[in-house]
Amino acid sequence: MLPGTKPLRADTLQLRRSFLFKSTNPDPGVNSLAMAMGIIPLGVNFFPTVLLLLIVAFILLLVDRKMSREFREFRHENWTFEDVISEGRLAKSAFDRIQSATCRVQLALFLRDAASKRHWPVEAVENSCKDFFDIADLYSPVGCFRDSPVDRLFGEFSFHLPTASQNRTKLCVQNCLRAGFAFAGIEFGGAQCFCGSSHAEKLFRNRTIDSATCADSSNCAAGNASEFCRAFNTIFVYRTGAKKVPYVDKPVKFQPFEPSGDGNGGTNVQILFLLQLNGRDSRQIRRLLRMIFVSRHFYYVHVDGRREFMLKEMLTIERALEAKGFSNFRVAKRRMATIWGGSALLDLFLWTVAETVGGPDPKWTQWDYVVNLSETDMPILSLEELEHNLDRNRGFSFLKSHGYNTGAFLQKQGIHFHFMQCEQRMWRVAERRNYPDNIRLDGGSDWVAVHRDLARFAVSDSVLSSQMRSFFSSVLLPLESFFHTLALNSAEFCRRIVHPNLRFTNWRRRQGCRCAPLKPLALNSAEFCRRIVHPNLRFTNWRRRQGCRCAPLKPVVDWCGCSPLALRAANDLGKITLNLSQAKMHFFGRKFDSAVDNAPIAFVERQSLRFRSNNTPPQSVVSSSHWLNVFSSRTPSDVPSGINAEFLTRFISLTARLVLPNNCNFQQLNDVHIYWEFATAPPQIVATFSFEFGHVHYESQALIDQKKSFPTFYQAYRSEVIHEKVRFRFNDAAGAIQFGVGFDQKEEIFRTYPPLLLTDSKFTLKWRWELLGVEPGGHNSTWTSPPAELVLNAPNGSIFQRVSVSPYDSISGTQFAHFEFDRLFGVPSGVWSATLHANVSQQQNYAKILSVSFPIFSSSVDGGRAWNDEQQQQQQQQMVAGFFSVRSVCIATKSATNAPAGAPFLNFANCLELPWSTLFPDDKRTTDKMGIIKWQKLMSDLTLSCSRLISVEGLGPPTASSSIQLNGGGRIRPKGVPPPSPEAVTDARKCVNEIRAIATELNAERLRFGPINPSALWASSFCAPVYEQKDLFEMHVFGLRFSGHSIPLHDHPRMYGFIRPLYGRIRISSFSWLEPEEEQRLMIAERKQNRTQQIKGSSAAGVIRRPVRYAGDLILDGACTNPPIAVVEPNTANIHSIEALEDGAAFFDLLVPGYNNNRSCNYYNLSGDKAKFGIGDFVWLEGSEDVPQNFSMQQLEFDSFLMSSSARFE
Repeated sequence: MLPGTKPLRADTLQLRRSFLFKSTNPDPGVNSLAMAMGIIPLGVNFFPTVLLLLIVAFILLLVDRKMSREFREFRHENWTFEDVISEGRLAKSAFDRIQSATCRVQLALFLRDAASKRHWPVEAVENSCKDFFDIADLYSPVGCFRDSPVDRLFGEFSFHLPTASQNRTKLCVQNCLRAGFAFAGIEFGGAQCFCGSSHAEKLFRNRTIDSATCADSSNCAAGNASEFCRAFNTIFVYRTGAKKVPYVDKPVKFQPFEPSGDGNGGTNVQILFLLQLNGRDSRQIRRLLRMIFVSRHFYYVHVDGRREFMLKEMLTIERALEAKGFSNFRVAKRRMATIWGGSALLDLFLWTVAETVGGPDPKWTQWDYVVNLSETDMPILSLEELEHNLDRNRGFSFLKSHGYNTGAFLQKQGIHFHFMQCEQRMWRVAERRNYPDNIRLDGGSDWVAVHRDLARFAVSDSVLSSQMRSFFSSVLLPLESFFHTLALNSAEFCRRIVHPNLRFTNWRRRQGCRCAPLKPLALNSAEFCRRIVHPNLRFTNWRRRQGCRCAPLKPVVDWCGCSPLALRAANDLGKITLNLSQAKMHFFGRKFDSAVDNAPIAFVERQSLRFRSNNTPPQSVVSSSHWLNVFSSRTPSDVPSGINAEFLTRFISLTARLVLPNNCNFQQLNDVHIYWEFATAPPQIVATFSFEFGHVHYESQALIDQKKSFPTFYQAYRSEVIHEKVRFRFNDAAGAIQFGVGFDQKEEIFRTYPPLLLTDSKFTLKWRWELLGVEPGGHNSTWTSPPAELVLNAPNGSIFQRVSVSPYDSISGTQFAHFEFDRLFGVPSGVWSATLHANVSQQQNYAKILSVSFPIFSSSVDGGRAWNDEQQQQQQQQMVAGFFSVRSVCIATKSATNAPAGAPFLNFANCLELPWSTLFPDDKRTTDKMGIIKWQKLMSDLTLSCSRLISVEGLGPPTASSSIQLNGGGRIRPKGVPPPSPEAVTDARKCVNEIRAIATELNAERLRFGPINPSALWASSFCAPVYEQKDLFEMHVFGLRFSGHSIPLHDHPRMYGFIRPLYGRIRISSFSWLEPEEEQRLMIAERKQNRTQQIKGSSAAGVIRRPVRYAGDLILDGACTNPPIAVVEPNTANIHSIEALEDGAAFFDLLVPGYNNNRSCNYYNLSGDKAKFGIGDFVWLEGSEDVPQNFSMQQLEFDSFLMSSSARFE
């Protein structure tokens, strides 16, 4: 024993050994020294030194004193560490896996409290909700009935009773009551308990057994003759007191919203939005805020305690809003680790309520509802509709129930176990043996809309609330059941709950039932059980087949569970349509994930902002693009799992060498973003870095792509395989074998990019199959892939590892294999390869399917060679150049301002002009109101001017009769309508000039529309709808891919058009209609010459060959600061074509009024050579409603939208 130390008790010594030397990768040297000191038996050779011995002795002395202080309480309570281990296998398993001393102390304290019933120290609950529980019926005998294993009276839920129980009747009845069943039955012998709901009562009449048949004293346990049936295949039934299932008689219907003059539909409800944020996708959060942010609501933001990058982003928004005078956005200073199923989720919710209700700022106490949202939630319906429906159901809480057997739900939730959160994990530590009597449990979703009264009651000092909080501190997924159970056992709130939680979740089952027992309370809380309705107002995108897997949750919880899938436009948009969402009261949805598909976000953005259309991001070339930060020099320690920040910097520096001039030196990596050009595009990298030139630092960005040269990296041998007469084909279109880190097994994507594999990485290879069919004699199965073998080859060609891959069930046919090089030593860097083998015949012949090559870089030290080793540098540079390429590079404008003339990087493009750059204007992520006020003013003025112009000119919606004359164009007004007065003409001209002035202000910057990349288009032209005011006007941006492409000759019947160039030069060739008398004269002359012909394919009105007057050509240039506006009038220049004189030319087009069912565009062919015409010459056109065959127009995918006129902005 060392001087100054005290003798250690055996139990304390054993625990300290675990604290000190518990490690997944123990250091052999430290263990050897520990063995030498007698802490653990000697068994390995070591070379101790006096210095190391003294160091270890000093550490042991400090730890001994620390442990003595920490464990003094246990000795005082007569609780030893042997008691921890004796609590059972669950406690022992958790104790062995826990890494930190602090967490083990927490476990010991937790188990001590559980053993002493501190989580719920009362024997019974005074359940005061008479709607759902009648204590007079508790234990009331119903009778004896026939029952058998093949024909159960109660088939809904059952469980075995412990043989040692002295009161099995009470135990059975209480268990069934806890799950909400009206009846409890004990079978012959009293070993099993069955639960039945109230509808089972109709079965009693045909199964009743008389007393004589029931009695059989030979099979009756001593002292229990009156408690259960004695005859074989019989069951004795008791009532539990549970009267009915909650929520079934509480239908809640959607109340339509009608805008009113006050801008909010007449509601004054105020909402506290609790944003529970995780991850790094701050741009998606900004889009969420755009949809839900108004000044009268409150936004309390909690960022997971492990996420520093997201915290800085939210603090930036908080400061920006404060600078603009907004005080309703607050970022929480207290932070927790909000892991899946963690007890911290309930702690956060309750703490937020307490912090706002009892906080110093009186303004923050005024909310009516608290609604929690995650980073993957989005509104499906408008904020106005949410406000309106909450106001119509004021006082009720919206809690989603599980919707099926409560007993099975509670069992799947793990309610019968104690869980403890520590080390960012939920540990299953003990079985739950104690429940208070008369408690009614329920649960469903942890995404709720809780009324202020119930929320305040939950954080109050009432006995019921405090005991509930204590009980749920040891429950998995506590927020999924806390409010359900609290309200259900309170007569005041149990009828103030509505079933929808206002959300759609892409699943159909969000586990979350938590049973909360009550204390024998003398609490007058008799109001809440009547103030609950079932919907939680949300849609959840459940796909159980894919979302309910244990593997993704193993790192964070000792349990299996389900998680919804991200919505994908190809499969899920039909679930969140306007009519369906309104019918089902789905105001929010989850999950939305831009890394999977951002098209659904654009869809709900348009849908939810239809009453505030000015807040909808204007159409631009980056409307479908998304950027996700994976590294920031501001938070270098906060990087996604699988990213080595040190090597990432080195990788970018090696990549930058491919494009930087020799006299420019890479200095620092600032940011790395994953970039998706459009919703389903493959990921690319946008790296922001600093370099030095002439002792001055400049900032640049590079677009880095992964090469996909199949002859070099990918070779296919066979495509079809067969397994048990089921045929599969390798899915070549899925990108061959993909490699990477951070594989998400649920979404089947790599969360981490770029795929930088190191010699100490955990990485994954994945590929996909297509199911072709089943041969005769085969059978269908759930497997979507065959058994396979993956052979991993080292850089020298030798086989490094063989992995057998089992068949897998995936909704997309994915199959994958994991590799853990972090557990291996001596892994060489270089170009590795993997070969996939599978059975290709009925004879079980395995053959090559394909092979793929990929780079594995050295970690910080590889085989003794550091990164700065010359040979290592050369190898790494070759692999970077071989597998990655720089697609584009740009310079930040501010960086290049002071660059000397002749600097080699001055030919770099401006980052503000490249759509892939993070500096390119992206209005989707703008949360402030920059430019919106001006936009609203312009739209308001435009609405008035267009309305006057349409009225003066008689351009309203055409009737069916007038449309006959319109199809050919040419007449300003239908027959019989007199021409306007001179005053009206003057007024019309004034309106045209007003509209022209407004169109002048609608430049590319105002529209947030960036330059077009011609290579991103597949058609010769594109159309992007911008804004529409029904029956008044509509706006579009049109563009042409290459110089020479054109929009053919067409008209706009009885409409005005205003054309403003945005980018590049365009030529507009125009023709004007003739006055009716002049047109008729020329037509008669044409007939006399027998040249009139009916045009094949024309409309029913008979669009024929018609004379027009050539109005000339006009060239417009988007490079001009204030270019002229080309005006198309109902008669003048109404027929026109538009030709691009430069690649990527684009122009803004405003039509007054817009198109409708009776107004359509016609196309024309020109007779003769336009080059021979002079301005004012008569020419002949041949009209057709058919689109010319050589003309194609591309609608930008998922970006086109028509915004409604009822805009409201605060």
